[in-house]
Amino acid sequence: MFDLSGPEETLADIYEEHVWHVYGFFAYHRLSRQDAEDLTQATFERAIRAYSRYDPARATCPACGTRRPPATATARSCCTR
Repeated sequence: MFDLSGPEETLADIYEEHVWHVYGFFAYHRLSRQDAEDLTQATFERAIRAYSRYDPARATCPACGTRRPPATATARSCCTR
């Protein structure tokens, strides 16, 4: 399904790098632990389904130019500008 043989980050790498940022985003909004965990899981499930459509060239915030990885781009925008 996915060709992860190249230098690109694997889905596991992306998960390990961003899981606590995504979880923290939901926890920051005072959701229960269970709700934050469920929403984090749903976010990564959605990111995995959309991974084949991910285009790194388009994965920057239009407001500030910051690169957004697939999981955090799904969870929220990188800034509030």
